[in-house]
Amino acid sequence: MKKSVCFVISIMLICVIGSFGATWSGDTVGDGSYTYGGAVGFAKDSDNGLGVAFKIAGGTSGMYGVAYAYNDGSGWAMEYPNASSTGFMIAGGYMDLVYDGSNTPYIAYTGAIGQVRCIYKSGANWVNDTVSASTVNSGSIVIVCDGNNLPHIAFMIANKAPRLASFDGTDWTIDTLPAACRTYADITLAFDSDDNPHILAGGGVYFTKTGGGDWTVDTIDNIDVRMAKMFFDSQDNLHIGCYDDDGTNPQLLHITRDGTDWNAEVLADTAWKTFFTLDNNGNLHYVYSDFNTGHDSLRYGTNASGSWTSEAVAKNSGELLPSGIVIDNADKAQIAAIKIGSSAKVLRYLNGSISVEPSFMTTGTLPILSIAGANPINGSSLLQYRLQERGHVQLSVFDVQGRKIRELFNGYQNAGIFQIHWDGTNHISQPLSNGTYLFKLDAEGRTNTKKINLLK
Repeated sequence: MKKSVCFVISIMLICVIGSFGATWSGDTVGDGSYTYGGAVGFAKDSDNGLGVAFKIAGGTSGMYGVAYAYNDGSGWAMEYPNASSTGFMIAGGYMDLVYDGSNTPYIAYTGAIGQVRCIYKSGANWVNDTVSASTVNSGSIVIVCDGNNLPHIAFMIANKAPRLASFDGTDWTIDTLPAACRTYADITLAFDSDDNPHILAGGGVYFTKTGGGDWTVDTIDNIDVRMAKMFFDSQDNLHIGCYDDDGTNPQLLHITRDGTDWNAEVLADTAWKTFFTLDNNGNLHYVYSDFNTGHDSLRYGTNASGSWTSEAVAKNSGELLPSGIVIDNADKAQIAAIKIGSSAKVLRYLNGSISVEPSFMTTGTLPILSIAGANPINGSSLLQYRLQERGHVQLSVFDVQGRKIRELFNGYQNAGIFQIHWDGTNHISQPLSNGTYLFKLDAEGRTNTKKINLLK
């Protein structure tokens, strides 16, 4: 069952530092006692400064409202762009942060009665705009800048109706999308290289507007899309990171689009509260909380080496929930997370400096999976992998929809190099049709994934 975390308790912001196979370290923003439902916006500006926007309700600061912390490398500086010491000024549950090309911070959030608001800095002062007076119903709020460095906010109001608010530098205009969504689930927004907006919302309803024309609507079937983030790489290929919420075994997915077909790649079997980002080289990075361990640990993963790898980066005696991930100018991952203790929620910032250079795979701390011979394969393949230490190993074959086709090995193995033959059949020895399949190797929670094309 999905757990709610919308309580008024103290939150600490953490930042984790380390490389693959190394120890992560943490940092606390401000006095570490900020609170309110886990609504956090986390972003990086072009000067490599890190910013966090979050809601507070008292704590040792005695402030209520919106807080903003910025770190230029010399420590965290706190501001309160819409807060006071006299009580709640805002009470909504959602927030996001983005920087434009001039490094102006824009904070989108839901106000006391659910209206959409945006705070941005003009010189030394903060401007507080009401974007929409309509009440936001559940889901999330997201703010993104287009190619002209103008901000846009996607949100969902009553009746599961998504909206797109656009700022021209002076005023906000609201665009109503043409269809209701399946659920009140999260909403995400991205712009392609032609500045066409793309919105994914409500469990898997996809909206596109091309060349200023009308919105078109598509759906991602058989997946309950949650906590989605959407990106376009330098080739305008669409990438969606999310988890599929079935209530018992939420899977972390990487979804792509081939023409009109949606393809889903399973990255983890027990992911919850996920965040994705795309670096300047087109590599994806993610962080999630482990669903099966009571959300007490964070895992980070990336495909920067050419295949998917992941590892645990932090653990807590209570819940530990990610609030965002960015990649800095040195290609290091930075993670924000909420640490929840027995009597308090602590918003911390995890200074996650994880190297994403391909050379990190040579450290030998992760299981290495390779495919012998040509790819595409003609009916069979020889898989080879290396383990650094004894542990539990599971090697399985999946289709691009994330369904397990066959389990090739499940048991304990010592350190060493191993080979397994796959004959191109499923779990009942039926030959598979031509197409793309995924080999996933999991060794004590560390994973590698390889894609293979079957052509007979």
